[in-house]
Amino acid sequence: MKIDHFRQPRAGGKVAVVLAVFGVLAAAAVFGMSASAARAASGKPVVTTYASKPATVSPLNNFKQLPHGIKYDLAFLACQGTSELMPTGACTLAPPSDDGGDLGAPAQVPHATGFNGPSGSSSSGLGSNFDGISDVGQRTQTGFHFTPPDQGLCVGPAGPLEGAGVDLGVPGDTTVVVELVNDGWGVFAKDGTQLWLDSNIDLFGDPFSSGDIECNYDQQSKTYFFTEIGALTGEFYGTNLAVLNRKGYSAYFVDTAQGGFCFPDFPHQGIDNNALYITINEFCTPAENFFGASIYALSKQQLVNHSAPNGAVDAVDWSLGDNYYSFRGATGDSTDTEYLLASEQNDVTQNALDFAWVTGDKKIGKAPVILSLTSIPSESFTEPVDAQSTGDGTTCVREFHTDLGQPDDQTWCSIPEKTLDPTDMRLEQVTYSKGQLYTSLDTSLTVNDDPTVVDGVAWFQVNPKALKVVNQGYVGVRGTWVVMPSVIPSGGNTLMLGFSATSPTLNPSTGYMTSKNGGKTWSSLTITGAGSGPHVSFSDNQPGYLRKRWGDYSRIAVDPASGAVWMADEYIPSGPDGADTVDNWGTRIWELSK
Repeated sequence: MKIDHFRQPRAGGKVAVVLAVFGVLAAAAVFGMSASAARAASGKPVVTTYASKPATVSPLNNFKQLPHGIKYDLAFLACQGTSELMPTGACTLAPPSDDGGDLGAPAQVPHATGFNGPSGSSSSGLGSNFDGISDVGQRTQTGFHFTPPDQGLCVGPAGPLEGAGVDLGVPGDTTVVVELVNDGWGVFAKDGTQLWLDSNIDLFGDPFSSGDIECNYDQQSKTYFFTEIGALTGEFYGTNLAVLNRKGYSAYFVDTAQGGFCFPDFPHQGIDNNALYITINEFCTPAENFFGASIYALSKQQLVNHSAPNGAVDAVDWSLGDNYYSFRGATGDSTDTEYLLASEQNDVTQNALDFAWVTGDKKIGKAPVILSLTSIPSESFTEPVDAQSTGDGTTCVREFHTDLGQPDDQTWCSIPEKTLDPTDMRLEQVTYSKGQLYTSLDTSLTVNDDPTVVDGVAWFQVNPKALKVVNQGYVGVRGTWVVMPSVIPSGGNTLMLGFSATSPTLNPSTGYMTSKNGGKTWSSLTITGAGSGPHVSFSDNQPGYLRKRWGDYSRIAVDPASGAVWMADEYIPSGPDGADTVDNWGTRIWELSK
């Protein structure tokens, strides 16, 4: 989500409440034991099964074409992400604050054989490379500044969007690039020409749509799926879903809040032959305690055909308990099994991934569907450290105040950030390709003979049939903090890695690295978007917040027509967008040939 982020709380202490709310859990969860601990105790994989229960999906709009010009509540949007135009009253639906459960600095970190610094402007394999949506750009659609940039990216043909009423003015078989950031979404031609820019409020038909946006183009069904945090009629939070294809447009509200009991953070998608999956971190009760990971599955056939009776799509969910955090569903999967991965986060340093799989999801709406879950050993990874950057952390660039005429009115400034917050060691996106799963995360590490602890990459290749990690490694750049890394395979033994990068001498920038031998060695870092200055943000010393946010994730998508890889990440652009004194983040989108 935009303004607030949750570090993984410590496991334990809430088991009885979880049982009361979510039903009977597996023995390992009942006794506060993680899956990896259960594996260690038994000496072999412990597989736990969970039966699904029904979930609720309600129609927001069942139009033949995407609506435009829906009026939105600017006061509510101001509550969601503070802006230079403050709300005129108290926020009644503001997102919860940070829970204070940050982990301490790791005592030991992995070591990487890496490089001495960015290579600059090397363009090997680099095709199109252009600016995406910025804070200034999305503000033209919402009227407000939002930070940090939660980012979505998908690539596919124009036809399914045109069929849903998105008038792009290009032939239907034209490949287009769709980017979503916070509360705005745009469509670009491959050369960077902007074909469309709109508010997510229009996309979902929900005036309370706000945060953690994602999109995927499903080649099997020729359909675009969009999700974001929403709030049905402003009553409670859930997940908004929009489905766009040549058959039309539908939008839905998925109750991912356990009937309004929880705040459903960090919604992300997974897709197989039969279902669309939405993964959630649940924060529940008035105190918004972390209650665990939940996974929802919706009938893909009903979504794609816009055929659910009265718009109520068949759906199920699994509540996994507070030993599990931030599952990511696989995309690119054309089988009847959905695979999901999460990084274990109960300690500062971990050496295992949580692995789940779902079979029988053709039965959604007809019978319980079974999710199986185990832990698989991996290389170690640790909490990332604050990424050192180029701001001084003190200069008041622009002053803000609440101006509510109250005795407790507050004043604060936007400042150039000296450090960027890399979030935590949750996994980035998971890609299924030729029977293998690929994913990555941020980890603190050292590079070569330099003792300086920086942020780098731990990446993993998982064989889901063998229940094990079959390839893995670290990627680091000496003197450079690499954050929000996403990895994807691209033919043969080629791996591609996209991310943001910064240091005390490198303004927040975007870049990539490639490996031609399955991750044994990597190319030097190629900068695709050179940052024009430090990140200036209003959130750093905002009363009650004090977070130097730099997004929660990056994105990679594959062009289904050519196989080219598209990447998107955050940086500080040049020109007026990069010079904005409220918040100057921007995004960069680039193409790598297969």
